[in-house]
Amino acid sequence: MGVLLRGHLYGRDSTGVILAHMYPADQSDWTDFARVLAAHGYEALTFDFRGFTESEGESGTEHADRDLMAAYKFLRPRVARIFIVGASLGAEAAILVAAHEQVAGVICISVPTSFGGLDVTKAIVQVRAPILFVTSKDDPLVAGQPEILYRLADAPKSFETYPGKSSRHGDSFRPLRWRIAEPDAQIYRGERCPRSLTCVDAKSAARVILKRGKPY
Repeated sequence: MGVLLRGHLYGRDSTGVILAHMYPADQSDWTDFARVLAAHGYEALTFDFRGFTESEGESGTEHADRDLMAAYKFLRPRVARIFIVGASLGAEAAILVAAHEQVAGVICISVPTSFGGLDVTKAIVQVRAPILFVTSKDDPLVAGQPEILYRLADAPKSFETYPGKSSRHGDSFRPLRWRIAEPDAQIYRGERCPRSLTCVDAKSAARVILKRGKPY
């Protein structure tokens, strides 16, 4: 018997977006952005990796790609094309899945070359979908690693680096957060984008691929 994973589906459309969370967060980091996608006419799927919050099983980061593959197989019959957006561990899983499955585009936020029992240095070469790498200058966990993967990638690719002063993984995107959020504030019923990591980090990256069908 397999492991039961639980997720949430937002919106309904022919274009699907799977949102894969970072470690040690969970799918709630993506809730706000999933609602943004649904409001813009996309079908967004969030889920917890095994052992995290709503999903069952013991936490095992080395199985993140298998869990993302399960999410992919769930969404595949419902939509015409799928984008995968992943943060850190979720970005690793996104690369591993995109190396073997048909996807329309991949967005990798703060992606390491290897973490949690996964290594993506070989898989990145096999990805054929457009890839957008997003990182911050002072991220202590992945410093230099997204650049390595960018150089290895053979697919259409682009790279965005943002300044940051935080000593915590992922938090150095904060200086960018409000500047990007303000033009789309009406989506939140007049409120500015909530202070969740992926809400705006992903939006800054994702809206380019989702609206143009290609990276920068």
